[in-house]
Amino acid sequence: MLRLSGTMRLGGNYATSCRKHDAPRRELRDIVQEAAQLEVPKLERFLPVLATIAFLTPLLGLLGTVAGMIDAFGTIASSGGYATVTELSGGVYKSLLTTAAGLVVATPTFVAYSYLSSRVNTMMHDMERAGIEIVHMLTESRPISGIISFQQPDETVREIEARQDL
Repeated sequence: MLRLSGTMRLGGNYATSCRKHDAPRRELRDIVQEAAQLEVPKLERFLPVLATIAFLTPLLGLLGTVAGMIDAFGTIASSGGYATVTELSGGVYKSLLTTAAGLVVATPTFVAYSYLSSRVNTMMHDMERAGIEIVHMLTESRPISGIISFQQPDETVREIEARQDL
């Protein structure tokens, strides 16, 4: 298993590229890119939930604010246009409480979403870099044919084997 930055493990799919080390460079690159694309959904699977919570809770807080203000004005209307502070305070309290609750939930959720989203982007860049390094390692270790060969031609190998048999 290959580790990136001490935190991320890359296995299975990248191992395929190592097993097919004799494949052309383009095919190796495609295998590595496909492996990275298969990992991205795993990394991003809960980010939409966090984004939904972060963006929805302030709206729910606003809805509570409106409900609290409706309650306060309902109190004024039911008392003939005159209401005491005590009678109004229940609606205002509800309105402030729901606004605060929405912000208390939304703020850390949005911070968590931003942090995790940046971590996913960092990991994706690390995977791309690792994939490029894997392809380079596999293709650069191949001998360049036709320039210099350190292996003896077949006839010479046969002659050496024949001499050793004598």
